[in-house]
Amino acid sequence: MTDYNAVNNPAARLTETDQEAIWRHRARHYSPEFQDAFVRYMQTSDRACLRTLADGLLVHHIDDVSAEWIAQQGENLNLKTGIASDSITLAEVAFAIEELFEVSMNNQDLAEMETLHDLANFIERKRSAK
Repeated sequence: MTDYNAVNNPAARLTETDQEAIWRHRARHYSPEFQDAFVRYMQTSDRACLRTLADGLLVHHIDDVSAEWIAQQGENLNLKTGIASDSITLAEVAFAIEELFEVSMNNQDLAEMETLHDLANFIERKRSAK
């Protein structure tokens, strides 16, 4: 009997290596450290990856912010007053999260995301709901 789901859905035939290549391609604009954490998180939901992912999103999308500076600030870094005082910058980060993690965000989600810790928890919560 033919498995029409596998025939009509190329994703059904992806190997683990293929899936990793897709994730790496999706994160290709980010640092190698981010890419490694992204692949590991997508494969295992390893919570230890979340801080690297949150830091990497901010470093990539916010001008004049370094990974070292973010690390010094800690997980309570305020996203709205500490680094990204304009809503356009936060919206860019939100769009990146949606694209990378294949989740959706609404205005309420964005309003509730105040700290780096909130950002990491948001990613985990949305991904676990999938």
